[in-house]
Amino acid sequence: MTIAKKQITLILFLIICVFSLSKVQSQRNPSGDLPVLGVFTQNLTFSWDSNVGCSEYEGKDTQVSFEQISMDDCVTVCGNSIINYTIEGNIPNGIDVTWQVNGGIITDLFNNNQSIEVVWSNSGSGLITVDLTNSEGETLSKSQCITIIEAPESRIELLPLQDTSICLNDSVQFLNDSFDNNDSELILYEWVFTSPGGDLYYSTEFEPNFQFDQPGDWEIKMRTTNACGCVSSFDEISFSVSESIALTIDCPTVICENETMEYSINGYEDCGEFEWQVQGGDIRSTDDNTITIDWNLPDETVDGFGIISFNQSNCEGECTGWITERIPIILNNGDDVFTGPEEICLGE
Repeated sequence: MTIAKKQITLILFLIICVFSLSKVQSQRNPSGDLPVLGVFTQNLTFSWDSNVGCSEYEGKDTQVSFEQISMDDCVTVCGNSIINYTIEGNIPNGIDVTWQVNGGIITDLFNNNQSIEVVWSNSGSGLITVDLTNSEGETLSKSQCITIIEAPESRIELLPLQDTSICLNDSVQFLNDSFDNNDSELILYEWVFTSPGGDLYYSTEFEPNFQFDQPGDWEIKMRTTNACGCVSSFDEISFSVSESIALTIDCPTVICENETMEYSINGYEDCGEFEWQVQGGDIRSTDDNTITIDWNLPDETVDGFGIISFNQSNCEGECTGWITERIPIILNNGDDVFTGPEEICLGE
């Protein structure tokens, strides 16, 4: 090979090397942080599987591009919520994905570290940081700020004198004292009654009345959901039900304010004393197992309900404590009880 040919070969080799080097450099992030990052991150998205569903806390959709992950535009979540976050797209081999969370706890890591499950705290602020690191230890970090709105609080209450140790077939009227912490309307209540044998009974009533038809220990739970889709933790209470049959109060029907009504005890054998308590009315008379009540004290009712209670501890039998019924009272609000248009069209 002549010297000229050797020189030409050397020049071509140098040209190829320079071209290859410039190609590698062109695939680096403009900042030079990570090889090929500027190429593949353009096709990545950051997504999550739950969002706050009310207008007063309207936030982002449940997906943004990787480059839109931001500390300036926070994503709103519900307190105590469990949410999955994912970096979607093709991440090349040799790139490690790591996560950090403030204001919550990472409870699961999956999908080749591209997804995490987070349990958020009840309120305050949070932060999700995802790092992409290459084999040389160079890292690109992105952080998304989180706003945590406080979840509602569920609270189970009982009628006055209601004991949690009751007898078989006793009915218990549950009260609901739940409240929301961010002025969002409560729209759903979920009650779960678990029997001693593990049978589950459900109710979505605001304040259910439940009859305990199995002896043993019962567990009652309730949670609530607001209009933003935020769910409270369960409030819980336990009842112990004996095998003895409970007494019952007869005729706890709907009445009108100032109406007089008679009530009696069913199932009693012998009572040394008939002890009654009434809230929302005056006791007109008692006669053995019968009581007559004037429901004339609407200001003393509980949420528009009168309360009548009987102490079965004074009667023969193994059942002790008070039995209680809630009496719905239609209140008199003047002459115009019903309002609305005086003239309507056919079919309305």
